[in-house]
Amino acid sequence: MSNLYNNGATSANKAPEENVGSCSPQDSSVAKIIGSSSSSDNPSNQQSSGSDRAAQREAALMKFRLKRKDRCFEKKVRYHSRKKLAEQRPRVKGQFIRKRDDSKSGNECPSSDDS
Repeated sequence: MSNLYNNGATSANKAPEENVGSCSPQDSSVAKIIGSSSSSDNPSNQQSSGSDRAAQREAALMKFRLKRKDRCFEKKVRYHSRKKLAEQRPRVKGQFIRKRDDSKSGNECPSSDDS
């Protein structure tokens, strides 16, 4: 009986190995079929896609060069009403300042205590 038990144990131990071994030839044959079909198509696809990529890249570079020539770095006024108001506001060294009553001293702030 111990032999039967051992045989069962060894067959149980061998079963996963056999399953792994039995699966790999099927997987490898499928992989060979898939690999052979994709590898036979790949070189022709790479050559044609390489020339397509070069043509697309050349077209993109031409488009970029044309757009680069037309760049405008000058300031563009989008809202003329805002520009008009900004020109009316008082400035000191280019920065906007608050409108002051007739007091010209820089440290004094108008206060609401004068009422």
